[in-house]
Formats: sequence, structure tokens, C-alpha cells
Amino acid sequence: MLGRSRNAAEAGTCRIHEHHVGAVKLTDVIESTLLLIGDRLRGVAFSYSGDAIDACVLADRVRLEQVLINLLQNAIDALDGMPSPQITMKVHRNGKRIAIEVADNGHGLPEDLEGQLLRHL
Repeated sequence: MLGRSRNAAEAGTCRIHEHHVGAVKLTDVIESTLLLIGDRLRGVAFSYSGDAIDACVLADRVRLEQVLINLLQNAIDALDGMPSPQITMKVHRNGKRIAIEVADNGHGLPEDLEGQLLRHL
């Protein structure tokens, strides 16, 4: 049985994660993301705000959490060695869409990584 499952996974026919798109409250996703990576945020001044912070969006909650975790971990990594590390998250409306911006006061993105910035998960 395990051999068949492994072969199916290698052939790309096995689905490990089903996408569940539905109404998701952003504050709930942000709070759960913070619970998942809270230990890494110790010593970092973190804040989130915006005019759409309480919005509900149509999304796959797990994928949205993954995106936020990646953004926050990248910001945390960029703060290495900074004397007063800060991360801000702003959630705002952009027409019919919601934009989530994560900013830090770190060293910035090295030029050799700029091409990898918008890779899909």
C-alpha cells in the first residue's frame, strides 16, 4: 500500500492539500499567524492596522496564513542585527481588493534576491 501511495505521489496524482476557498476574516488569520510565529517575534516591535483590518475576504485560509508567515519570517530575517527592530502590517482597500503590506526597518533586499521576490508558493 505504501509503495502505491509513494508512486502516486511521485506521478503527481496524489493530493496532499485540498484547497478550501471561503470567507475568511483577516483579523482571525493575522492572529493565528502571530500564534504560529510568535516566538520569532520576541524583541521585535510589531503592529498591524488599516481600514480593512476587519474585512472578510474570499481565500484559502491555510494558503493565506502561509503567505503571511513567509512575509513575516522574511521581515524578521531582515532585522538581524538591527538595534530597534520593527515590523508593521497594513491592511487596506485597493478598489475591490484588499492589500496587505508588510514593512520592516531592516537592511533591505540584496540585489541578487530581487528576481526571486514574486515566486509562487
